[in-house]
Amino acid sequence: MLFFLKKTKFSKGTERLLYGRITINGISKEFSTKRNWFKDRWNQGANRAIGNKEDAKSINHYIDALVSKVYDSKRELISNG
Repeated sequence: MLFFLKKTKFSKGTERLLYGRITINGISKEFSTKRNWFKDRWNQGANRAIGNKEDAKSINHYIDALVSKVYDSKRELISNG
């Protein structure tokens, strides 16, 4: 699972939309998290917001929650066959 910032025609300054990408069996699907973040406060290697401020902690927590939901869904699919 990968998270990245994507510039759109509506992006202002360094603010970008936060997208996620899931790849299963070589097939990738992108989705928007409907959250904005700043490209100068983003660590692409770690897929995380940079900083210790509340806004960075909040977006990182949101990313962790999305990853957790994906893994929970994967476990459920595997257990149900």
